[in-house]
Amino acid sequence: MDSSVKYELQADKNEALYIYHDKGNLSAVPHFHANIELVYCEKGEFDVVVDGVPHKITQGDIAFIKPFESHFYSGQKKSYVCFVLIISNNLYKRFDFVYGKYFGSVLKYKEGCSEKILNLFKSFFPLKGSMNSLVKSGIANSILGLCAEYFPLERQIQIKSNNVINSILKYIDENIESDLSLKTLAHQFGYSHTYLSALFKKKIGISLKTYVSRIKIEKLSIVKEHVKFSNVSQLAQSLGFNSLSAYYRAKKKFITKVKT
Repeated sequence: MDSSVKYELQADKNEALYIYHDKGNLSAVPHFHANIELVYCEKGEFDVVVDGVPHKITQGDIAFIKPFESHFYSGQKKSYVCFVLIISNNLYKRFDFVYGKYFGSVLKYKEGCSEKILNLFKSFFPLKGSMNSLVKSGIANSILGLCAEYFPLERQIQIKSNNVINSILKYIDENIESDLSLKTLAHQFGYSHTYLSALFKKKIGISLKTYVSRIKIEKLSIVKEHVKFSNVSQLAQSLGFNSLSAYYRAKKKFITKVKT
């Protein structure tokens, strides 16, 4: 399993503090986490879309993704290197108790300040596989505390449409083997097909059908890692595809390099 998949698996653990050094492989599939995600752009630039709003991240900037914010990255044609830090809500509690606020989606580069935060990422990165709870708490508080010294905080405003989309994303993630058609999800959440389709496209940037196919293929490596299947039909069914042809079409479209 490659490091990007491991990072996604770590992203929702209750005591997660995971540091990942990425070179141009951030997930282009819209997704969310129950925890907080910080991405420090060490070199180059990339784009991140957070709850349907695009942001450009350049060298020295930090993307700050709040819990349950849908997001994806679009910089595959650009050259970039970044540090990714996942901080669980449990580790975030002390900071939240002191400040009661979140950062904005982008912490823009500040000369002399952003470099200090980068140095913390570099210092803590070698410890990624051997951290006890005290070390994890110390790392989270150090990075968040330093960010609070240099960047403004803002109160989180809950927008109803964002909550709806986040609920749908969570439902899809937890029921990947089920019928996830527009008709089924519209009925499940009490909205018309037209409204839900338009809202999803506006917030996520792609159609609901395309998103479901992509997220199923995104989980392909994880499913194969943990479960042994006797044939491809069984594998396709476990991912919620209603036919082998649908599975192969999605696989060819989204991850042609995956082998089964």
